[in-house]
Amino acid sequence: MSLLLIAEHDNSKLKVFTLNAINAASKIDGDVHVLVAGSGCENVAKEVAAVPLVKKVLLCQYFWKKLYTESSSCTRCFPSE
Repeated sequence: MSLLLIAEHDNSKLKVFTLNAINAASKIDGDVHVLVAGSGCENVAKEVAAVPLVKKVLLCQYFWKKLYTESSSCTRCFPSE
């Protein structure tokens, strides 16, 4: 069985908390996978791949646009075309 972690990052650099989570997850199971999701985050995926405890990196890149409606203060995200 493997463990999947979701990487916390700012699309350019991995947050330290993710490294702590990888370390903790490796103590539960040695097969740690990390999902890197965001826009233009190839460098983050490379940074995660360089961590020896990570067995697999899953990269999901998506470019989002925000849709604002005048009648609502809510922000909804849709995939850009």
